[in-house]
Amino acid sequence: MYVCQKCKRKIEDNTDTLTCPYCGYKIFRKDRPPIAKKVKAE
Repeated sequence: MYVCQKCKRKIEDNTDTLTCPYCGYKIFRKDRPPIAKKVKAE
């Protein structure tokens, strides 16, 4: 899943060229879950 930087809609990567089908923008960011990793520090 990717998020368009202009219209903030989620787009699946199922095409060869990534362009937003809603606004035509070509800049995306990878959508990641909001879960933080816990690391035990010693």
